[in-house]
Amino acid sequence: QMEDCAQLERLFLGACGLRAVAVLTAIRQVRPLEEVDLGDNVLDQESFGVLRGMCEISKSLRYLRLTRCKVPSAVLSSLAEALLGNEHLNGVHLDVGGNLVEERHLPDLVGGEDVFSMLSALNLSDTSLTEAGLQALCDATVCSENPLETLILDGCFASGLSSLAHPAAVGMALAGLCRNCPSLKALGLAGTFRGLKNGRRALEAFLEGLAEGASLLELDVSDNAHGDSLAFVLGAMLRITKSLAALHCDGNGTTYAGFRVLRASLYKCASLQVFPLPLADCALLRAQAVQQAVPGGPPSLNSVLDDIQKLVATTRAHAEYPYESILLPVRCGGTSAPQPPKLPNPLCRLPRRLTTGAFLKELSRWDREVVT
Repeated sequence: QMEDCAQLERLFLGACGLRAVAVLTAIRQVRPLEEVDLGDNVLDQESFGVLRGMCEISKSLRYLRLTRCKVPSAVLSSLAEALLGNEHLNGVHLDVGGNLVEERHLPDLVGGEDVFSMLSALNLSDTSLTEAGLQALCDATVCSENPLETLILDGCFASGLSSLAHPAAVGMALAGLCRNCPSLKALGLAGTFRGLKNGRRALEAFLEGLAEGASLLELDVSDNAHGDSLAFVLGAMLRITKSLAALHCDGNGTTYAGFRVLRASLYKCASLQVFPLPLADCALLRAQAVQQAVPGGPPSLNSVLDDIQKLVATTRAHAEYPYESILLPVRCGGTSAPQPPKLPNPLCRLPRRLTTGAFLKELSRWDREVVT
């Protein structure tokens, strides 16, 4: 029946247990198909061949998800080659998280010197990379002519890895990627260094290098559990960066002291517009306060977090184009979620020298709820 669906644009078959080769054969000729989700299904060799053929002839595909499909590394390389060699495609999102990717095939996923289409987003979460593999990926991305915009490396290291042999080199490789790949706008490192004995050193080296001339707009370092030491390095980076518009850092075990450092740094940061509330860290702090019989939670925690939200709201209000998250739509899967039009910010008419308190007084109640 799918062969008669001439208007089919999005097909989500995650964890459905269907015989994939039959589905792929049926949808291969559906011309307007834009999004295909086959995540959490077991694909056989015949399915891979049909899928590659679809990638080669499609004129509309924008999103392909193969998360946890046990796709061999060589097949992933072949699929990426087919997507990048299709001159009719542009801005494709490829999600291959949860599959084992070998180091020798990583450069193929980001394209080489001869690419005909643009792979704009690549999700390599939980792909069991090695240190050398991550550095090879960074080098290949910098050298590629494919203008990659979003790279997600959440929990990308092998589960059995307990420490990094060269943490500083790993951090500098990621920082070099952000500095030398001007097309890269969003980088996800959620949980990437969690549980690694010297993962904090790699993160510190990355953030120190990131502050020097990178054009990254959005960064996610959540769930790395490196405490206030990470908050202090983030604060130093925020004082210097001129481009970062969104920062996700929940789940790191940040305490009251760490949030105070971040607040102080934001007074000198003119770019950050999005700082999601650290709900996990707040819940942990409140639980600890209850155990220690501290009434009302940690001292002035609400005040510090409120100040942080006011500061980023002020920056957002003065921005010509308010920043919208890039990582969130890619992580949620697909590109079908409606994106707000990129229109000039109606709040940018406010005087730039307004203090935070004066700025909030100028807003209506509805505007205040929106920006905070």
